[in-house]
Order: sequence, then structure tokens, then C-alpha cells
Amino acid sequence: MSGDEDLDAAQRLAIQRHLEMGETLAALPDVQRQQSRFEGETTLVAPGASRDAVSAVVEPLFGPPAKPADSAVPAELQGHPLLQAIGGIRTNQTLYLKQLGPGLSLYVAFWPWNGGARFTIKIGVHGSPEAGDDGEVGSNLG
Repeated sequence: MSGDEDLDAAQRLAIQRHLEMGETLAALPDVQRQQSRFEGETTLVAPGASRDAVSAVVEPLFGPPAKPADSAVPAELQGHPLLQAIGGIRTNQTLYLKQLGPGLSLYVAFWPWNGGARFTIKIGVHGSPEAGDDGEVGSNLG
């Protein structure tokens, strides 16, 4: 993502709240930071039993998931560049998505592990205001 000079005040505030939410999630009991395969994406691993607590932190910022677990990808998300950038989203995965403007979105994804004992939480910013719909995954999340 490019520098803050390309963002308006509302976008900067939304990203700041997103960063704060990521730190709140990282501070939950038994949540551990993991290395992400994408630069600028925060990856956490949590016990499956923590899913409701994690959702309770995410949903005030995002509202309900854009793609809930155990459902197909909604038509309006099919072809979204974020899905290609994160390697798609499977039926059992959850995606929260907040559009900040053309080509700029915040996301949180839950990727359950086999058996449901744990799940990975992916937190990031996709694109940039000037990128249009083909922005790269990345942010200042760490």
C-alpha cells in the first residue's frame, strides 16, 4: 500500500481502528502471532473455542461476515481481487470485508484447521486508493 498521503481522513481512521483491532485480537488468551506469507499481513492462530471471542472483537468494526463459514462465496465477491490475492476462500472459511474506497479494503479471514481445534486469523489491507481493483495485499500491519 502506498503512503498515508494518498488516504483521506476517514480511510486513515478506519485503518487505525483496524490496526487497534489486530492488537486487541493478539492480546486475547492463547492467541499467538505467526509468520505471514504476505508482507504487511498479520497472522494469528487461536484455539477453536476462541472463535466467538474473536468474532466479538471483529464484528463491531466490520459487521457480519461478507462470507460466513459453511456458505458459498456470494456472487458480489466472486472475482474480487482480494480473493485471488489471498489464495481464494473455501466453504469452511469466514471473510470479513470492509471497502474503504475503489481498490482499497480491509479484511479479516478465519481459516479453521482440520478438526477445528485451532484457526488462523488473517488481518490485512488490500490495495490502495489509486490501485483500482488490482491492488496488492499489504498494509502497515505487523
